[in-house]
Amino acid sequence: MNHRHLLLGAMLGTTVLAASAPSFAAIEVNIAPPAPRHEVVPAARPGYEWAPGYWNWNGHRYVWVDGHFVRERTGMDRAPGPLRIP
Repeated sequence: MNHRHLLLGAMLGTTVLAASAPSFAAIEVNIAPPAPRHEVVPAARPGYEWAPGYWNWNGHRYVWVDGHFVRERTGMDRAPGPLRIP
């Protein structure tokens, strides 16, 4: 009976350690994106600012993401390009 508890405890401990192991994925793209496209920026809208379009890598190729209006946030500066979350 004692061996059974020891074996069960070892199996459970191994499962917990494997489940909590850190993991990450690194993606390396060796192809530069095409030149930015020229966009016609529509008239400004009150309370919004223009976020220009950009090339986005979708895992196979670059696809163009059109520019769009985003709600202005008081006290915040907007960096050009897509939102990057570290």
